[in-house]
Amino acid sequence: MGWTTKLVVFCSVIGLLLAGCKVDSDDVQQWKETVKGPTRLRAVIGSDRYSPELRTEAALAIVEMDRNDIDALSILSKAFEELQRRDRAISETIVGGMI
Repeated sequence: MGWTTKLVVFCSVIGLLLAGCKVDSDDVQQWKETVKGPTRLRAVIGSDRYSPELRTEAALAIVEMDRNDIDALSILSKAFEELQRRDRAISETIVGGMI
């Protein structure tokens, strides 16, 4: 198999995996307890792919995490700093939903 064929197969597999992976509230709640959870929750907050409600839930999940291995407030602060640079309105919507 040539490199072009391998690349096409790889991209097809990734596309199928991403299409089948719809993030929902259950995922957000589960990620509070996983090692990669904080990174995933931060990604949800910053992604336009998800509804403002799910993004708000991800932000609240970071606040609710009862873990000693991470600095949840720092993660949340960085997520909002990045989001405010791109879209201040959605950032304000998410914060408003958290109150």
